[in-house]
Amino acid sequence: MSYSQQTLVSETRQILRDNSWHDICTEAMDTTEVGIDVADGTQYVAGDIVEFQDDGELCLVTTVVANALTVIRNYLFSVTTTAGTGTTHSINADIVKNPTYRYVQITQAVAKVLRSLWPGVYKKSSSTITPVAGTYWYKVADDIVGLSTIVQKEGDNVNLFFYGTPEYPVSLGHNLPSGFPASSTVAAVRFQRFRNTTNAIDVVGIARLNDDVTTSNYDDVSEGIESDCVTYLTVADLVAATDVERMTGSDVSQGEASVAPLDRTQLAEYWRSRGREARYLWEAELRANLPKMGEL
Repeated sequence: MSYSQQTLVSETRQILRDNSWHDICTEAMDTTEVGIDVADGTQYVAGDIVEFQDDGELCLVTTVVANALTVIRNYLFSVTTTAGTGTTHSINADIVKNPTYRYVQITQAVAKVLRSLWPGVYKKSSSTITPVAGTYWYKVADDIVGLSTIVQKEGDNVNLFFYGTPEYPVSLGHNLPSGFPASSTVAAVRFQRFRNTTNAIDVVGIARLNDDVTTSNYDDVSEGIESDCVTYLTVADLVAATDVERMTGSDVSQGEASVAPLDRTQLAEYWRSRGREARYLWEAELRANLPKMGEL
């Protein structure tokens, strides 16, 4: 599972019609450099916000000379807690000017969506244990919150044996006593008996999704129905958050006359329904390919 964080942010913005001006940074940037060279400096004035699309760093433009922008790095502490110290960016990094939805707003909404998908949507978490006669509890991966399959090769190393039957029951334990069955145990599986103690046992568990990012990719999202689900639900949450209800039809300002009360909420519901459709397909795939042990 892996999907580009930048791509997901970009796709979300496209649906939201956040058509901010895109440009490129024509030089590599270190963490403190305050001069940004861009392809077209005529599009900027002092006071503009420049946002790097690789990680969402915001920079406040203070002066513009030709294609060179002088900026305040890490504006509004967008990427670090140190004033003026940002992050590194490669040459030709994508930047946008004055985005309606900032990168951090979108990624925070994505994180909320990913947390909300449990328990219908989950991910695989695997552990391997070495059975020992007379030992019944075995530590497994900390993030395992449920079981899918527990399998072991038979003594002939050809056939497979599946645990979780009435004759060979297993159970998953949490909140165990400190140090039991091993130091720093968060989750452990108990076996009542073993088919054999010759071969290792593969424990396939299920875990909650999270918004961890590795090398700019979401760890727990793949391209297809998974990314569609997350994108649509993220759009729905962001659109719903912008709706402003009016008690009466009076005092309608010229600026908001084009958007009737609750129209944004109706649009949010449309994208939420699209997200649910993708979620149902995602859940169906999981039931087929990574069923919970009680559903075997």
